[in-house]
Amino acid sequence: MTSFAKRTVGAVAAIVGLAVSTPAALAAVPWTTNAAGAAPSGKFTWSGGESDLNIFKNPSVVSNAGVDTFVFGGLGGFGVSASNGGSSSLAEEARWNITMMPGFQITRMEIRVFGSYGVQGDGSYVSLGGGVGLEELGGLNRSWNEPLVIASPNASPITTGQGSYSAISTLDITWEFPAPFSSLRVSFGSILEAVAGAFGTASINHQLQTHRIEVGFVPEPATLSLLAFGALALVRRRR
Repeated sequence: MTSFAKRTVGAVAAIVGLAVSTPAALAAVPWTTNAAGAAPSGKFTWSGGESDLNIFKNPSVVSNAGVDTFVFGGLGGFGVSASNGGSSSLAEEARWNITMMPGFQITRMEIRVFGSYGVQGDGSYVSLGGGVGLEELGGLNRSWNEPLVIASPNASPITTGQGSYSAISTLDITWEFPAPFSSLRVSFGSILEAVAGAFGTASINHQLQTHRIEVGFVPEPATLSLLAFGALALVRRRR
């Protein structure tokens, strides 16, 4: 498990007030399908696809309007449940390298998660953690992380009821300067947790997870100079 996933596990534990132990380092499991390939848009290639628990694996990769999406389906088995005062948690992370084609730079990544939950009884709840990470493999060796945020039912932890949920994590580095290095390491993870009250039940699972990668053109040096002059003029005007 990477340091990003470990930090997220700790954050979830702090939020819900429950001590969750971080699993020992796992031997990564390579994907057997689409562990390497070229984006349908032609903007980048990827390699080294792997995951910790072999759950987020073998994605299909599609392109729509120039946006490439890794789709990890059939995740109904990725879930946790608890009853009668018990608790359970499970963390999974996937990683792969991407190399941008000449003339392109990565600008934005987005994870969308969909699943179901059920919570019954006083003191019961479920929670969702995780997020998306990006690390330069060269250049300035920078890294960026953004957490998953539940969009529906718009609460975390979820303390009652049953139904479906959705969550999103968006990492936008459009205006990073200098532009991100052409070789990068992508990671995304999810942490599910279920805690049941003394006479309650709790469960949460994933059914589908998608990872979108958006790429923009690299501005020409002349364009960069114009942008720099424009920013300088704006700063002077504010003064």
